[in-house]
Amino acid sequence: MEREVVDNADLAHFAEIGLVIFVIVFVLILVRVVFMKKDYSEEMKQKPLDDGVSRERGDRKEAEA
Repeated sequence: MEREVVDNADLAHFAEIGLVIFVIVFVLILVRVVFMKKDYSEEMKQKPLDDGVSRERGDRKEAEA
């Protein structure tokens, strides 16, 4: 009974739409990474290591509003 309902629901187009959306998002992310500026890449690379301590004076940076 359940098998017949699922078979007759014709849900194949949802899988196709999901695949198309995935491919579009993947390509957009790939394009963004390829055209990313090196300065921005270096800044993002250092973010996890930045603890808010200034290297010159050793005091905390002021929080940005």
